[in-house]
Amino acid sequence: MKFSKDSILVKVGSSLIASLGVVGTIWGLLTDIKLNFLELAVLVVVLATTIFVYFMVRRSLSHQIIASEDIFLFGIKEKQKAKILFPCNEKQYRLANKLARDAFGKKDSLSFEAVNTWRKQNPYILSLYLDQNRKVAGYFDVFPLYEDFEKKLATGDYDEHDIGAASMYPFDEMHKCTTVYIGGIAVNNPETYEGRKNGALLVRAMIDYIQKFYIINDDLKISATAVTKCGSQILKRMGFEVEVDCSVRKDDHDYYSRTLSKKELNDILQMIGKLDKYIDLSDYQSFLKKQRIIG
Repeated sequence: MKFSKDSILVKVGSSLIASLGVVGTIWGLLTDIKLNFLELAVLVVVLATTIFVYFMVRRSLSHQIIASEDIFLFGIKEKQKAKILFPCNEKQYRLANKLARDAFGKKDSLSFEAVNTWRKQNPYILSLYLDQNRKVAGYFDVFPLYEDFEKKLATGDYDEHDIGAASMYPFDEMHKCTTVYIGGIAVNNPETYEGRKNGALLVRAMIDYIQKFYIINDDLKISATAVTKCGSQILKRMGFEVEVDCSVRKDDHDYYSRTLSKKELNDILQMIGKLDKYIDLSDYQSFLKKQRIIG
């Protein structure tokens, strides 16, 4: 659910007015002023309104899946940028693996030994996220899967535990890839304001990554499994649809996908808002320049 500055101000203003009413009422009680039936009814309405507004504000915040730029105006300075670390070394892969285990549990995450086989095949699938205090706060990984493997992953014959080095393109062949799989995207404390803010920036970074490494043609298929309710909401918000229902898949998770063109990518960027000024994505550009992939 998106909300604008105006709607937040209305809610905050309502809370303040209701709070003043409560304070006035309590003051009246403390000064031994007797309440008649009408005054008691007003007290009940004021208290109920305050509680209702409080929970509505909390509900709006808890359902903020991909934040627009508005939410950042309340708690972030432009000079305090988050940062994406890329490419990642073995130690950083270990940190991301711990984040995945904490976020998804052992059932829906892999051991570092398995992750390390991915790294050796293609070390450029992972991006690590540092928050404004330069602390590791999230990650995402995107796999350039071979088309035959992705089809079996979609139908449910395979799940993420079956992804190995032979399942994905090596770095020097990534440009041939027509289907990528979002292995995981997670931030610390996603239920908090900081977590949602970091999550929005991480999604923005992932789109930048896909744009720079994969959007060559207009028919890139992007897929993902929704392990959590929040993950399902994010995918739906970005235009993904269920390709294969969880009931027929090995891992019991819905399999989402969409085909992304350059135009559709720009549409997603407009939906999220211009968050570039809040996150440093320069590692991608620097890496590609070193590889002489771009000018």
